[in-house]
Amino acid sequence: MRRTLAFLFCASIVAGMTGCSGAKSPTGGGGNNVTVSVAGTSSSVMTFRKVTFTATVTGTSNTAVTWQVNGVTGGSAMTGAISTTGVYTAPNFISGTLIPANSNATVTITAVSQASPTSTGSAMLTLLAPGQAAQNGAIVLGTSGSNINASSGNTCCGGTLGSLVVRNGVNFILSNNHVMANSDSASLGAAIIQPGLIDNPALRTTCQSAGTTTVANLSQFFTLEGNPPNPVDAAIAQIVPGDVDTSGNILLLGATTDANGVPVPGGRPPDRASRHRWE
Repeated sequence: MRRTLAFLFCASIVAGMTGCSGAKSPTGGGGNNVTVSVAGTSSSVMTFRKVTFTATVTGTSNTAVTWQVNGVTGGSAMTGAISTTGVYTAPNFISGTLIPANSNATVTITAVSQASPTSTGSAMLTLLAPGQAAQNGAIVLGTSGSNINASSGNTCCGGTLGSLVVRNGVNFILSNNHVMANSDSASLGAAIIQPGLIDNPALRTTCQSAGTTTVANLSQFFTLEGNPPNPVDAAIAQIVPGDVDTSGNILLLGATTDANGVPVPGGRPPDRASRHRWE
């Protein structure tokens, strides 16, 4: 569950899109130029979701275009797919190869004029991962989180706030020792924040917690060091009432989907994987 972010490497996936662009080329008849421009209904998109793009072609009566994602006609499973009508479907996960150093994960949507293939227009679309984003209200688990002190210099750390556990009627978050207890170095009572320092959208390169929410406090963990070493990498943190969804739901884990095909947060019955009993 652990991810580490060097000062010049940004693993969080957040928003931004360049404006439309167009290119022209001679048509071979009458000296006219063909120009293509591209516009989308959104500047960013979550995994699983869709964005519709339109292309405006001037300088020719043939306004048909061929759609590409990162230079590949129709796109791919890694970059997302785009239909012949310009409907882009984001990938179901974001590959690390799409995340440049100290920047956001983006793809380039391009429309190629069928009348003049050297005439193109393009726009950049940012891909968002819901598990790494800051949540509002009571957070659903399966999301980004970390100990508030999960950093070393300009190296930020974080992981996943895995699931809900119940102990003597009290609700806790279950995750790894190395996520919430900083590999044995954290103090009991330390704040557990959402999102984790590695995914803090405003200050991820300086490992600051401003803008995050304290959703729990570290309560107990199995130590990783010892003789013999403990094979269990686990920790629990008592939730801050009202800041964590106590139904046991886990982000993107559910038997149903919404109208866009995105898994609705859900979980197994209370005595199964979404709620665990810590004895």
